[in-house]
Amino acid sequence: MGQLVQLYPSRVYHGTAREDVPKILVEGLRPLGKNRTKEIQVVDHAFDLVAAELGIPYRRTGIFAWPERKLASGTILEVAVDPTRCIVLHQAWMDLAWGIMDNIAERIRNNQHPEAINLPAAQLFDLLRLAMLHEGRFDEVLFRLAANYWTTAQTLDQYDPHLMNLAVRAEMVRFPNLLPNLAHEVLLADAVVEKERIRLLTVDELLSGKKAGI
Repeated sequence: MGQLVQLYPSRVYHGTAREDVPKILVEGLRPLGKNRTKEIQVVDHAFDLVAAELGIPYRRTGIFAWPERKLASGTILEVAVDPTRCIVLHQAWMDLAWGIMDNIAERIRNNQHPEAINLPAAQLFDLLRLAMLHEGRFDEVLFRLAANYWTTAQTLDQYDPHLMNLAVRAEMVRFPNLLPNLAHEVLLADAVVEKERIRLLTVDELLSGKKAGI
């Protein structure tokens, strides 16, 4: 246990469905692709293209958690992490991109070619990339939001929420619909989090956390 604390001295919090907990505690925590709508898949594709271009080793299909227990919902797992290998990201960039893509998807479903929404995410992105939006050209808008998403990220050990919120506010001149007060989330570097680094929080711990506001 001492070696585990030394290697993974920080704790983050992952919310999951109760029925998934037994499997996670046996097999570890790994990324799940289910429940990702086509809108999210298209945005993930654009954001991952930018990550690759910038040489950033993280991807949107990774494992996400919260830096604070009070932000997690569902059944809450405490995960031991190396804070130098996790990055904290502001949700505002992704939230706006999802909203833009959601509006486009609704129009696609209501037009004369609704089958286009069933294309693979990469193909749908290429089909839409030259579309003009209020904010600019579709691909340029998503790439700009993605660049901000990745380049304003901070490692967990250097995390300063005030600076992350300031970065969002600075872009509101171009994107007034950004929401700088949205929460920040942690993206883990691990492809799989070993079961030894995962702990199911007890009811008493959850209640004490609510009383303490953590």
